[in-house]
Amino acid sequence: MAPSVPLVWVTAWLALCVIFAAGPAHGLNPHWRANVTLARRDDCPQGQLLCDFFGCVPGSTCPDQCNARGAGECGFSINGKGCRWQGNSCIQDIQCGLPVDGKCSVGCIPCGNYGCAPAGMTCPTPCAGIADPNQCNGASPLNGRGCRWQDNSCVLFDETTNNFATASSVSYHSTATSSDSASEETEVSASDNGESTGGEEEDSGDMAPVDSSDMGRTGAVIGGVVGGMAFLGILILAIHRIIQKKNEVRRNGVRLRDDDVSNMSAPEVRYKPEEFLPVVRDALNMNHIQHTHNRALPI
Repeated sequence: MAPSVPLVWVTAWLALCVIFAAGPAHGLNPHWRANVTLARRDDCPQGQLLCDFFGCVPGSTCPDQCNARGAGECGFSINGKGCRWQGNSCIQDIQCGLPVDGKCSVGCIPCGNYGCAPAGMTCPTPCAGIADPNQCNGASPLNGRGCRWQDNSCVLFDETTNNFATASSVSYHSTATSSDSASEETEVSASDNGESTGGEEEDSGDMAPVDSSDMGRTGAVIGGVVGGMAFLGILILAIHRIIQKKNEVRRNGVRLRDDDVSNMSAPEVRYKPEEFLPVVRDALNMNHIQHTHNRALPI
């Protein structure tokens, strides 16, 4: 049996709902994903939320993360944890230091040979990327490590020991403004020549966000399947209509109009054959013609 028209429209409506619902999940808005405040009720008293870096916070919503605050809102603190303004960004007010066992502490991000920095902070430029002696010697240090010009090149210098430092075992991030989630930890490894090779972010337990690319692919597949079902229903309905019209033509010998597929009847005959001939005679004025033959015109 062919599907009814309401069923086809319901299927198409469901397809549109699935497509629109999958939109935010497959990364349509990266800014939303960067500034989202993760919240859980685990391990918190009744009426409080576990809000990442700030811990358990009373109320139904979490405060904005530090990297989502402007200069006028950066002076925020709760549960002994707050934010501070540095440079041109608001960062978590924590001390990160150097990595331990190749890992930066919770709430910190890797900055290559400089060690670790609070999430939301911009990492200093690597010493090897500075070609001017004055800029090299005047570069801002981080974790007691800065730059010094030596032998026509800018090299890493440990200000705490006044010695040239060795390469750190953390990867370098040119900027660290993506997210200051306290649930992120970074584990990296160094290459044989002392240069850092990369980092891999790990998210803790149930706070780990789902990969937006996987969500996007899943939403696209679901939307495609539902959309295909809607298209198939419309196609079946159209084929059923064509077959119905052909069957009516065979039964009645009458071609159906496109807008009428029911209550068909034979066309009305307005003139009978015996009534049509006098009309033709009158039109040709044949009643006044004298015939020389004995054959008379049929009546």
